[in-house]
Amino acid sequence: MNQRVTPNRGPALLDSVAGKLTTAVGAAFPGERAVFRGHDIHQELGDMDWMELYVFGITGRRFATEEIRMMHALWVFTSYPDSRIWNNRVAALAGTAGSTSNLSASAAQAVSEAYIYGRQNEFQAVGFFSRTVKALADGGSLQQCVDEEIKLHRRVAGYGRPLANADERLAPTMALAAELGLADRPHVRLAFALEQHLLDSGKN
Repeated sequence: MNQRVTPNRGPALLDSVAGKLTTAVGAAFPGERAVFRGHDIHQELGDMDWMELYVFGITGRRFATEEIRMMHALWVFTSYPDSRIWNNRVAALAGTAGSTSNLSASAAQAVSEAYIYGRQNEFQAVGFFSRTVKALADGGSLQQCVDEEIKLHRRVAGYGRPLANADERLAPTMALAAELGLADRPHVRLAFALEQHLLDSGKN
């Protein structure tokens, strides 16, 4: 029987990286400068607002002014103070118990990883939209994409709000998107086409 044996590279691997930091994002040189994705953060990026720097750090690319404004609005439109919301409840309970703001927020962020309403659900939705836009551009059908998604996950993430049939965030979001010239992009068109497709199919 052939069995693959992985050599013990522990000490050798540690020695090879000792005293080194390999990163494409940046590094700080105390007393001298700080580099952020190849740019001196103090000399070259001072005109960025925080959201612009945030997404630049994640993606490595600069976004248009209209796109940054849209991102700001999305944060505002989804910043609900209601302590009945799952992750808000955790932060509220921790704060009421006298915990620190960092521990309270960190606990709430941990709860936000939940599959049904949190980041895992969003990753599933974004993955589906990315694959579907590409499939449609290559001549595929929306029905086929939906069938494959339901076969894989038993649902299409982001559709079928559990608390209400309407979404109060949609009208102000789309009004601003239209004002900024962002309302007719492929993923936005797909969102509405998919909603109508699901409704026509008798799904919630």
